[in-house]
Amino acid sequence: MVKKWKEVQRMMAMLWAQKIILGKKKFSEVPRLLKDQVREILIESGMEELIEA
Repeated sequence: MVKKWKEVQRMMAMLWAQKIILGKKKFSEVPRLLKDQVREILIESGMEELIEA
C-alpha cells in the first residue's frame, strides 16, 4: 500500500511539474507535500529557473 501511495505521489508531482513548465501553474501553488518532488523534477528537466524562492 505504501509503495502504491509513493507511485501516486510521484505521478502527481510529475503532473504539477508539467503544468509549471507549460505556464499553467506556478511553483508557489504546488501543495506542500509535493514541493520537494516537483522541485527535483524541474531541476532534472533543466527548468530550475521556474522554481521560486
